[in-house]
Amino acid sequence: MNNRKIYYLYIFILLVSFIMISCGKLAKNDVSVQNVEVVDVPNDDGGGVVINWKPLPRENKIIEYRIYRGIHPDTLYYIGKIPINIKSGVIADTLKFYDKGYTFFVDANSPSKRKLEKGLPKGETRLYRSYPKDLSVIGPLFKYYKMLCIIPDKQYYYKTKKKLFVDIIDTEHGKKDTVEEYLSGLKIEQFSEIAAKLKPDQDYYYAVQAVNNSRKKSPLSKVVKIRTTDDPPERLNDFYAVNIIDKQRMHFEWSIPFFTSDLESYNIYLIDKDSEKHLIFHRITAFPYTSQTNCIVNYEDIKKLYPDFDENNIDNYCFDIGVKDNAGQETFYSDGNGIFAKNITSKQLPTPVEFFTIKDNPNDSGEHILIYFGKPYAEVTRAEYSHNFKRLILNYYYKDNDIFKIKAIIFTIKDKKYTEYVLDKKIVVKVNWEPTEPIDINISFKVKTKKGGPSLPDDYKLTYTIDYDKEMERAYIVDKGIKYNYQVYKLSKAEEVYRFPKLIPYNWREYKDKVNYETDIYRGVAKYDNNYIYTSAYLCMDFDRDNNEIIFTDLYLDQLKKNKDISAKKIKKLNEKLLKPNLPDTLKYKIEQNIADYKKVISEDNLPNYLKEANRQSSDKKRIKFLAEMREKNIRTCTYFLRTTDGKGHFADTEHSEYIFPKPEWFDKNQILVLIFVLIFTLFVYYFIKSAQRGKEFYIRPIAGIQEIDNAIGRATEMGRPILYVNGLGYIEDVATLAGLAILSRVAKKSAEYDTKLLVPAFDYIVLPISQEIVKEAHYEAGRPDTYDKDNVFFVTDSQFAYVAGVNGIMIREKTATNFYMGMFYAESLLLTETGNMTGAIQIAGTDAVAQLPFFITTCDYTLIGEELYAAGAYLSRQPLIMGTLKAQDYAKLLIVACVIIGTFLSTAHLTFFINLFPEK
Repeated sequence: MNNRKIYYLYIFILLVSFIMISCGKLAKNDVSVQNVEVVDVPNDDGGGVVINWKPLPRENKIIEYRIYRGIHPDTLYYIGKIPINIKSGVIADTLKFYDKGYTFFVDANSPSKRKLEKGLPKGETRLYRSYPKDLSVIGPLFKYYKMLCIIPDKQYYYKTKKKLFVDIIDTEHGKKDTVEEYLSGLKIEQFSEIAAKLKPDQDYYYAVQAVNNSRKKSPLSKVVKIRTTDDPPERLNDFYAVNIIDKQRMHFEWSIPFFTSDLESYNIYLIDKDSEKHLIFHRITAFPYTSQTNCIVNYEDIKKLYPDFDENNIDNYCFDIGVKDNAGQETFYSDGNGIFAKNITSKQLPTPVEFFTIKDNPNDSGEHILIYFGKPYAEVTRAEYSHNFKRLILNYYYKDNDIFKIKAIIFTIKDKKYTEYVLDKKIVVKVNWEPTEPIDINISFKVKTKKGGPSLPDDYKLTYTIDYDKEMERAYIVDKGIKYNYQVYKLSKAEEVYRFPKLIPYNWREYKDKVNYETDIYRGVAKYDNNYIYTSAYLCMDFDRDNNEIIFTDLYLDQLKKNKDISAKKIKKLNEKLLKPNLPDTLKYKIEQNIADYKKVISEDNLPNYLKEANRQSSDKKRIKFLAEMREKNIRTCTYFLRTTDGKGHFADTEHSEYIFPKPEWFDKNQILVLIFVLIFTLFVYYFIKSAQRGKEFYIRPIAGIQEIDNAIGRATEMGRPILYVNGLGYIEDVATLAGLAILSRVAKKSAEYDTKLLVPAFDYIVLPISQEIVKEAHYEAGRPDTYDKDNVFFVTDSQFAYVAGVNGIMIREKTATNFYMGMFYAESLLLTETGNMTGAIQIAGTDAVAQLPFFITTCDYTLIGEELYAAGAYLSRQPLIMGTLKAQDYAKLLIVACVIIGTFLSTAHLTFFINLFPEK
């Protein structure tokens, strides 16, 4: 007894010593982060900063740096972290964390109350783990940030709380005025997320804290203050001006700036000989989408803005582009002198792309528009002569579309044609020319066109030149010069300007544009109370291109009525002002304009018909539902055009397409063949199951591994040693595991009949009770429930190699006579079967893991390969349901093989109609 106490005491002392030593090595983290610096991000809208600091030495075993932010130095909130690899540490001299743009602020999963970080010394800055969803805490912070509410559309449309706010404001004349406004209220739980962005000219405080591998935190760094500023936009990297003399117009093209969220417009100026700038082009940006990067300005438009423009002396002018932000700050490309335009004729422009076609993508959920354009294309990508110069190996690729579907590619070399029907992107030709001389390769096409569609010109061909470099001793493809890319431009009915969704490489011939469904509504924070955040209650419905204005509408009927009543009162007051004598003409004009604007609110004469219909709805719910449907249709109805460009002002456009709306399809017609095959297979299954139920005997090929199960069990019985059954390392959803469980039922029943011990070690905790129930049921079917021992079916571990060690130990200790391995196996297969082989056991394995089959075949007596494992259940049970399904699978496979053989023979004879019946993957 005393020895045991001394032993436990010794273990306790060792444990305490180990912990103390470990803590001494790991927990020491008493050095704060140094050299923390916060820098304003240049050229942005004041919504971004960069936090820099010097990383701690690797010996501190830092695993992450945590960044905190606040509007007061004594209260900071966690906003992000930088994880660190504890082994390598930080190689750089400085770490950076970017706090820019809209970042996560709070959502439904945020804590209800703010929680302090653990282990903070008293008297220091309070650090909180995150912003809480408590409006009494975060509500006062809203005014210090730009807030963005991301609201699921259904929540915004149907689950908001309508509330009228009445505010008293001071007018510019020192008088009081009443402002009434309906807002939509939502609880924080209704938002997908609320994001925040830094405001310009506002003070923010930042600090950094290091955390080591024992989760011990360093002292907080020095709290650093910064005031963000709204900077002018960045200068564009590229700007080109091209004068098309014979077309009486100018082309301008420029690069996309890095920061675009604060940009308001692009402005192009003409600089005359007196260095005065004259605005000749203005376009607002397409934010949040990518804006156009080029434009066409006709001479007539220039003259409207600058009447002294002399089109015959373009060389006397320079041109510049200005990028203006929402604060009115503008940055120019040049230092004031501008750039001269390049004079060309339209013949020097690229040819507009032909056969530009758009259509709704068939057989989808209504999210894509297909854009087809151009003639079929093929390009030689690599050329190589054989070592004896008797053959030339060409690699190529090709692009086609639904207008011209390539059936064959014809390569013409030295007047000899080589036709590729199987487009495997490689062709080998015999060399009957001097390899060291340049050789032209002409490529033409055999195409399939739609009925009534355009035909490919007979003389259309592509030419590539192959030359030979004698020094490098290799063939190469001679460069063809400028390759123009394609810009896709897109405009929805609800947008003011075209956006630039995709730059397409020169070799593409189709593009699938995604037209997203609107799932979220984006709003700012207008007001808040203890329970709700209120946002503006309006919908942007359309863009009126005749009057060049966005069409908005109120969300609620009461709101609509209230705005009409307010407008009527405003008109009455303004009319009274007009009656006053001696009004200045400018003031009179301003009043008349205001009256006209208020009359538009009251009158519905100029409204689109769908808004008139919406205003006649009897309830808010019906009105909003109607508006939501119309808004969805407007923002997803788009027009397109394609611009061929070199990126330097040389471009040409296609015609603008008609507006198109992508519609969802109920049925994917590409899957008709799959449906037919499923129906045929269903008939096979029905027929063979019914035949089996009527007593018809089906032939199943003998499987040696299954036939030997009884002999293997009998051998274990004769030797008086147990049987081991391993279900593999699969889970219950794996087909191989299910097939293995079916075989387990037969093995368990036979072992129960012979009164032989059966051991079933389980890897998965879900497979365990199923295995126990199968073994138990087998003992009952054998009439030997008394021999069932649930402890023989047991859980080992869910760790791969620990499981292998446990099972190998069972084999050696129990001296198992027969081992079954049925299921899913991985790298442990050889370890298991080699141990079983050493113990002299008969081993039968089955798996569909192709990589493990060689190991099983080598080390086991019998192996069920692939589908033999699945067929084992039918082979053993002879149940009509399983037998019928198995035979149906066999005949379905026979049908597939027949299709492959037929397709092969027809394709060899250049008859491709049969394989074209099958959908392309």
